[in-house]
Amino acid sequence: MKYVLLTTKDWFFAPDGQQYKAVFGEISTEDPLLQVGNTTIPASQVVTIIKTDHVNFRNEVRGVEFEGKIIPNETEGTRIYDARPDDEKPVKGK
Repeated sequence: MKYVLLTTKDWFFAPDGQQYKAVFGEISTEDPLLQVGNTTIPASQVVTIIKTDHVNFRNEVRGVEFEGKIIPNETEGTRIYDARPDDEKPVKGK
């Protein structure tokens, strides 16, 4: 497996300016820092590292019942930052 999913104790800012709790990409280490793709995480913030080539980045849509009707509600999801190079990411819409 080429990639890892790394989860963190706290939120972090990724290069896109958004906050995340996990990052997906290739990993390298330079104690006390872990480099996952284009993102650097302090080793002290790591909760888990899972070797995997597949991650679900999509938000889930769950129904919320209100006054007897089911209303679709898109959840915030897992907030995983995709740190792979652009040429390794799937093309959106395909």
